[in-house]
Amino acid sequence: MSDPPTYKLLLRDVLSGRFTHNRVDPRNRAFHYGGIVIKDIFTNLMAKWATERFPAVVPVMVVMVVRNPFSVAPSKARKSDWLWLHDPAN
Repeated sequence: MSDPPTYKLLLRDVLSGRFTHNRVDPRNRAFHYGGIVIKDIFTNLMAKWATERFPAVVPVMVVMVVRNPFSVAPSKARKSDWLWLHDPAN
């Protein structure tokens, strides 16, 4: 199975620190980085794939935080304009 090129290009930009977006880092004013922290709810699912394609990337620490679903529901209600995942298959 081949990798979608857009996934690999996006991940290359994220891991190199070149990726920027207002939703991701609205308060980041740094012009360089001395390391990288990836905070994403799906990163743990792609960690093996990423380290196989980018051997220079060595995960130092993986922390998985799971929020209480009763706390998440009110957030979804207040932030209805956010891009919320409704169908995990898509």
